[in-house]
Amino acid sequence: MIVLDEQQERVLAEAAEIIGRAAAKRARRQLRRIAIVGLSISRFLNRRKFEEWDRRRIEQQCGSLK
Repeated sequence: MIVLDEQQERVLAEAAEIIGRAAAKRARRQLRRIAIVGLSISRFLNRRKFEEWDRRRIEQQCGSLK
């Protein structure tokens, strides 16, 4: 087992805090990217669903005009 003095413990604690903040920042950035991609996919799928619904509605209206 390694025995550390007070100063070494403080330095290690500071380093761990800095590394933790950097990791948290990186994780937030990745989550933001994932959220943006997810939102884009969701919007795309919703638009396709709406276009399909709209196309069917128009076909039904035109069919009823005949």
